[in-house]
Amino acid sequence: MLTPQISPVRPVLYSFGDVVAISTFVRLRGTSPRKADITVHHSVDVLRPFYRDGRHIPDLLRPRRHVTVDPAVRGGDPVIVGTRIPYDEVTALLRDGVPAERVRDYYPAVTAPAAIDAADFADYIDSYEPSRETREAAAG
Repeated sequence: MLTPQISPVRPVLYSFGDVVAISTFVRLRGTSPRKADITVHHSVDVLRPFYRDGRHIPDLLRPRRHVTVDPAVRGGDPVIVGTRIPYDEVTALLRDGVPAERVRDYYPAVTAPAAIDAADFADYIDSYEPSRETREAAAG
């Protein structure tokens, strides 16, 4: 049984790792779902883009044009496309005041548009950060 990493209490908050684990279970099973598996089977669709409550949820394996998620690269942590450079490392530079055009001074393979995509994705992820109250309630 999979226990959500972020919050097992309602509203249940699944991490990206939870979603990948669920989809992996379904793919490894390779059989048609039993009655109890139907919910897990349908949840695989969350890897593709969709809308929820008027908010666009991006493709979770390619959340931005220059950001990708591949289980074979850095354990599935989001990276800049074509590199092993984590998106959050690039975002940290931008948040520290480095202009997008100067990120190449630190990471030659990262273009300014890729740096902007990384920061945009980080802002998107940060927008889902559970409130302190939610974290405390989940901790018990």
